[in-house]
Amino acid sequence: MRVRELLRRIASVNEWNTGVADLRIEDLAGSEGQSAMARTCRPSVRWLHKPWFLRFQADPCLVEDQGRLFLYHEEVPLGSVCGRLRCTELAADGTPIGPSVPVIPMHCHAAYPYVFKHQGVFYCVPETNTSRRVALYRADAPLGPWSLHSILLEGFPAYDSTIFPFDGRWWLFCTAAGASGDSRVADLHVWYAAEPWGPWGPHRLRPVKTDIHSARPAGHPFVVDGVLYRPAQDCGPRYGARIAINRVLTLTPEAFEEEVCSYVEPDPLGPYSAGLHTLSSAGGVVIIDGCRKQPTLNPLKTTMEIVAKVRERI
Repeated sequence: MRVRELLRRIASVNEWNTGVADLRIEDLAGSEGQSAMARTCRPSVRWLHKPWFLRFQADPCLVEDQGRLFLYHEEVPLGSVCGRLRCTELAADGTPIGPSVPVIPMHCHAAYPYVFKHQGVFYCVPETNTSRRVALYRADAPLGPWSLHSILLEGFPAYDSTIFPFDGRWWLFCTAAGASGDSRVADLHVWYAAEPWGPWGPHRLRPVKTDIHSARPAGHPFVVDGVLYRPAQDCGPRYGARIAINRVLTLTPEAFEEEVCSYVEPDPLGPYSAGLHTLSSAGGVVIIDGCRKQPTLNPLKTTMEIVAKVRERI
């Protein structure tokens, strides 16, 4: 690595934050065969407060319960490479009510707290790919306490596991670390089951697609007029550059087909213009996350960013 590039990376802090997007989830749906480029949107965003000592406040997952909204997300302090999971209650307009609280404390890196409600119980599938397992946690209330319910996949380094019901089955979508450096953002793996706790069977075509532009999950899938839409990361230009909305054409244990029908991109003039990689909607509110990369003269931030980059083995 050249000295100039090394200094640039050290002097620039990479930060992610979450915000409320001026967007209806239905606006992202498209018709079969429609050009995705014709449906590219750059929504205005009301960014939530992010404490200065956090590098990342990202991977939002929004869940509604009895008229109340709960925002789950990952946070990573400056100087750390280890994520932890938090939850904040939001008002109907997306304004936070009180401070965030920790959920599911872990002894390893945790991200992408994918939460859903089933039969009155809350379930969470956090990303813990370093443990090489996909675990399901449960709670009787949105803020917990949480306990381990079961291990869904063992010996599999999954990224961004996303579980949802559709057409009489439960589906688990994720990417995974593999032989290729792009595997974690390009190879889409699918499993199916009768219940969210399994047992899970692998899709016949796994990986069902390889595409750096539209494979890795990026939040809650949603249904419009009976059609399933799946948010995915477009990591072609760079990691987490924008979100591709896939219209799922075929989803069975033996076959899979989808097409990109729209994109959600960061506002190039906004404070978080360098990327956007997760989208979640509930109660008429859409939450996204955004990235910014900028130089800083704050010596503490610079020092802690150097520490983080050393831990990441620049």
